[in-house]
Amino acid sequence: MFNTWLVLKHEVITTLQKRSFWVLTILFPAFILTLTIGVELIGAKALEKAEEEASSVEAQAQANTG
Repeated sequence: MFNTWLVLKHEVITTLQKRSFWVLTILFPAFILTLTIGVELIGAKALEKAEEEASSVEAQAQANTG
């Protein structure tokens, strides 16, 4: 059992000393956040465009009927 803890301790220390671990620890959440914000912005822009098109179609329909 002692060897298990010794190996686990070594693996944790080795992993925490790697630069790649820390870079990915910071970059991966930043990447996910950027994707989330990008999708939200694109969705908001598409919704705004759809609302503009709907109001213009509605205005044309009212002009044609009356």
